Amino acid sequence: GYAREAASAHPANGQALSLLGQAQLASGDAVNGQATYKKVVDLSPSAAAYLNLAMAQLISKEPQQAARSLEQALKLEPTHPDALASLATIELGNKQYDRALGLAEQLQKAHPKLEGGYVLEGDARLAKGQTAAALALYEASYRRNPTSALAIKLKNIYAASGNASKGESLLHQWLEQNPRDAAARLALAQAQARAG
Repeated sequence: GYAREAASAHPANGQALSLLGQAQLASGDAVNGQATYKKVVDLSPSAAAYLNLAMAQLISKEPQQAARSLEQALKLEPTHPDALASLATIELGNKQYDRALGLAEQLQKAHPKLEGGYVLEGDARLAKGQTAAALALYEASYRRNPTSALAIKLKNIYAASGNASKGESLLHQWLEQNPRDAAARLALAQAQARAG
């Protein structure tokens, strides 16, 4: 379509190539999307270009290559919030909890108003077995900016701590305000099914 025509007409134009890469990824063509984003990085290296390449690599299930691309993005823009958060998430998946924790703390320092850094710190602390610290981070973040994902995380941590009713109550409250939230509804139904 349009993106392919623009990239063909302007093969050295990073914006045209980025548009093509987005179209390729949206259509499920991760292999060509990744190749296109590699061209963008070669033409005009930027944190955004490396971030797009990393996302294509993640879609292609290549987390190690994505981590390298995110490192490149952070060399160019050390406080890029999406690059910090994405790299922390990859490190959590690799069980590099201290590294993930450090990235979460960098994100908090650079962008204190973004909840992602606090949630990622909670995820890292939970993975390290620091349940009370994770719970405190999730609760504080939920008070500042309640989301479905946080409501579900809190429900899970309350259940794991032996206080399933508190988690279910929180999800009920969330669903009263957000009745169309299918993920929260499913989490509540699963919790209730497990409880019998």
